[in-house]
Amino acid sequence: MAITLDGTNTEAETEPASSITFARTTATGANTGIVVTALCYGASNRATSGVTFNSDALTLLKQGDGNNNNASIWFLPTPDVGAFNVVVTQPGSASGVSGGAIAVFGVQQTTTADSTFGASFSSDDRSSSITTVADQCWIFDSIGDQSAAM
Repeated sequence: MAITLDGTNTEAETEPASSITFARTTATGANTGIVVTALCYGASNRATSGVTFNSDALTLLKQGDGNNNNASIWFLPTPDVGAFNVVVTQPGSASGVSGGAIAVFGVQQTTTADSTFGASFSSDDRSSSITTVADQCWIFDSIGDQSAAM
C-alpha cells in the first residue's frame, strides 16, 4: 500500500507561550496516521513535553536541540476521524511555539518509525544525507529558525 496525504498541512504559531492549540481534520481511510512537528524557541526549557490530538497522546519520534531552538516530530497511528484539536505543550513559557500537522494514509500501525536521524546546525548550510531502510518510505522533517523566514 502506498502512503498518501490526507489533505493539507495545518499549522499555528504564538509568542510567548507554553502551549499552542490548533484544529486538524482527519478523514476515514486505511492505515491512517497523524504527524505533528513542533518548534519551541528562545527559552532554556525548550524541549516539547507532549503533543495530543483529541486528547490522545502522540509518540515522540525525534527531538533535536539547537542553540535556542528545539524541533521535534511526533506520530499517532489510527487517529480519531473528524475535526479535533492538536495541542503542543512545552515545560515552560518560551519566546515562541509553533507546530504543524499532516494526516496520512497507508502507514504502519505497529511500528512508529523505521529509523530516525537528527542533526543540529549552527550555520546557514543546513543539509544532511538520509537513507531509508525500506521501500516506499516517506521522510518527515522539521526545521526551525527563530531569526529567519523559512
